[in-house]
Amino acid sequence: ETKQITPPESTTRPVEVSAPDADANWVVLVVDDVATNRLVASSMLTRAGHRVIEAENGLEALEVLETAPVDLVLMDLHMPVLSGDEAITLIRKSDSSYRNVPIVALTADATEAQRQRLLALGANFHAIKPIEISSFMYSLNKVMARRRRAG
Repeated sequence: ETKQITPPESTTRPVEVSAPDADANWVVLVVDDVATNRLVASSMLTRAGHRVIEAENGLEALEVLETAPVDLVLMDLHMPVLSGDEAITLIRKSDSSYRNVPIVALTADATEAQRQRLLALGANFHAIKPIEISSFMYSLNKVMARRRRAG
């Protein structure tokens, strides 16, 4: 005899994670050359109530920053055309209003040396791929809370 298993109505649960003083409804620029990575990050962010703008490389990211107000940038490091490292450097050296936008560097390299290198480059935080949703959203909230307190 075969039993039919009925799956639950929803296999995913909404994740609500916050940090003190976290801003809501950010505009987040997600920069990654891999469409699946952009989709995963965008889905997490939109579920949390944020608006997402996507770019496929560092050059497109700079073009977006020139034309749209952005609260936070998620930047992959290894991309064609203009890498994340190069884009972070250009953003921080810019005279534009976006030069101080918080940047979260996305990398698979979890070493302390990589973390220190990215912070020295100008990233505010680095997130390790693959992304674990709860800790990732908590970290983004902390970054944005620090930005708010800094003025």
